[in-house]
Amino acid sequence: MAAIANILILFSVFALAVVTHRRSTTIYISDLQTGRLEIATRLIALITFSSYAIWFAVGVFRGLSVSMLFSALTGQGETIYLLKSVILAPIGGVTTWSQLAVILGPLLVIRWRLTNNFPAVMFLVLLGTVTFRALFFSERLALIEVGVSTLMAWALIRSKPLAVVKTPIRWLATWAGSLGLLVAVFALFEYPRSWLTYYAARYDGNILDFAAQRLLGYYSTALNNGSLKAQTTSELSIFGLLQGRFSLPFVGSWGEEIQASNESFSYALNSGSNPEFNNVSGLLLTDAALGRFASLISWVVFGFVIVWIANRASRGGIVALVAYCSLAISVLEVVRIYYVGTSRFLPIIIALLFLNFYLGRSDNQSALSTHSGKRSNESDRFTGSVPL
Repeated sequence: MAAIANILILFSVFALAVVTHRRSTTIYISDLQTGRLEIATRLIALITFSSYAIWFAVGVFRGLSVSMLFSALTGQGETIYLLKSVILAPIGGVTTWSQLAVILGPLLVIRWRLTNNFPAVMFLVLLGTVTFRALFFSERLALIEVGVSTLMAWALIRSKPLAVVKTPIRWLATWAGSLGLLVAVFALFEYPRSWLTYYAARYDGNILDFAAQRLLGYYSTALNNGSLKAQTTSELSIFGLLQGRFSLPFVGSWGEEIQASNESFSYALNSGSNPEFNNVSGLLLTDAALGRFASLISWVVFGFVIVWIANRASRGGIVALVAYCSLAISVLEVVRIYYVGTSRFLPIIIALLFLNFYLGRSDNQSALSTHSGKRSNESDRFTGSVPL
């Protein structure tokens, strides 16, 4: 019931926003901002790809090889688990910054619209790195969050709404097709990870049926874990919203206190649930950390923050548009995880603050034309298939 109440609050906030604010997206950018946006995009790309390069290089030093990757793809032995736990184990203060890929995607889309020049190489490298991470580090979320933020930016700044959402029937068909595609993609990644290595000889069904059941299991178990978390939490604290260990250069790792506070939950997870599915639903983590009343208030605040960012984006804020796209995954995956409380979200916050400070605002602004990809002094609009 708590999860239903929280999701209804979010739905109500968004519904109110749609009814009271149906504005087309109009992005204004000055000559100064154009140059700075190019520099910021290149800087974020450099940091993102450098962190991936260092991570992969250390992996090679640890024993990463083409034959090992092939073994992982063909489901041979324990290779995929060796890759995740040893060969490609995260490097504190380095792999953290690979999360900037979530922001890099929307920035590349905006740059594409500004210059009318598709950055094919950067997009291919970005897609390649996150796909590698999803396949061999078993972190599909890395691919999902980059894909969602990038596609969101592309959809919002199109000159015309997407044809697939022009009518209610097409909209529903698109959602149904998206769910089918989600199961197919999930099956593709589960095939070498768990199907070939274990379940193929034990599961009474095909890979697609297995993938659908396992995908559903991720979300249903996350809700159960959220309830279990609330039952095993002895003290309420806002720090209970933070998950994982946080690590930054010159700062190091922190979060041991958070880890220590989760010992009772970990014990309960191993004894009374399934430790393989250890995600805690974002809808219920707030209850465990803040209590019922404060949890409801937190979701009201969260919903209005998202709507406020959307409003800023529709009024011409480039940084707000990037933030809106980057936060999409926090709403999309709220049933499974509390995304904004994970350590992977910290670099995104830092990058958004940097963009807001560096790009700033300028009096010499002009609207970006949605027809030619060039700037003009007329108030041309970025219109998308989703009202902001």
